[in-house]
Amino acid sequence: MLQELTIKNLAIIESLSLSFEEGMTVLTGETGAGKSIIIDALGLLVGGRGSSHFIRHGEDKLSLEGLFILADDNVAARKTLADNGIDATDNMVVLERTVFKSGKNICRINGKLATTVLLRDVGSKLIDIHSQHEHQELMHDEFHLTLLDRYSGEAFQKPFQKYEKTFALYKKAQKEFRDFTKGEQELAQRLDMLQFQNQEIEAAHLQVGEEETLLAEKNILANFEKLNDNLNLAYKALQEESGGLSATSEAMRQIEAAKNVSHDFDTLHETIASSYYQLEDAAMQIRQALDQMEFQPEQLNQIENRLAEMNQLKRKYGKKVEDIMAYHVEIQDEIQKLANSEAHVGELSKNVEKLAHQVAEEASHLTALRKKSS
Repeated sequence: MLQELTIKNLAIIESLSLSFEEGMTVLTGETGAGKSIIIDALGLLVGGRGSSHFIRHGEDKLSLEGLFILADDNVAARKTLADNGIDATDNMVVLERTVFKSGKNICRINGKLATTVLLRDVGSKLIDIHSQHEHQELMHDEFHLTLLDRYSGEAFQKPFQKYEKTFALYKKAQKEFRDFTKGEQELAQRLDMLQFQNQEIEAAHLQVGEEETLLAEKNILANFEKLNDNLNLAYKALQEESGGLSATSEAMRQIEAAKNVSHDFDTLHETIASSYYQLEDAAMQIRQALDQMEFQPEQLNQIENRLAEMNQLKRKYGKKVEDIMAYHVEIQDEIQKLANSEAHVGELSKNVEKLAHQVAEEASHLTALRKKSS
């Protein structure tokens, strides 16, 4: 019930506080005394349409405050308050509304800021205004149905709950269909982009480890002249008369003569002999490398072009070749899904039609039950 009402700067009222007791309260007075303004104040307080025209002349704002005692059986109001995080454990609900000249509204419920919509929702569960100038709950078709449904009892509740669930599924299916078809153009554009990316990556024929091999080959070709000089100098150092092989051969010959005198030099002779044969083998490998070396400028160009192609793909699709290949797998999967989008649209459409038919059938059943109850 309404226990207190405070009005400031509304129409002709500068400031007014009213207290109400349990039972019936009658406001009497001559025409124009302001009785209807109090009803208007209540309407504004519970979320009615507000306007700066209500503000008292010469003032910048009007303010309204009402204290309501929440009945124990007012489950609807308690649920709405709880759903919006508003505490009403003391069974008191304070509604506040301030309307400014600019048209701005500030609403509060138990001190917490609220929208006008929430104020109206809570207010409709606290008070019912019956007036020739207001659209009242008793005049709403929805309220008529609510009363009729309550009167119908348990026999109506189960079919109604089933209808609510089916209708919720229907609205969800409609939203899924709208969302999917609304982005159909964007999906087509994305499919084109993914197909281009797929073709670009496929055309590159990337392989794991290829980049490292190409970099090594590029390094050899880029330093061909220096490498050739190094190998030639090494070969000469081993093969010339005063080179490593000749000197090692002479050392081996001298130690061989020494071991004929004393077997203490047998091991040393084996070491020098082993070194000689290793150097001889190294000289042969150097010679083979020199014979096989051939500078090919076009090969260097091919390698550089291939690396440039790989770097371009890395800038687009991943830091490493492995990342690009993983991305390639991802887009192939997405392309497959997008390519099947038309079939998915058909499935969504069929689901909407099926649920619409089911909703219509259940609604017809509810209508029949309501007619029977009425």
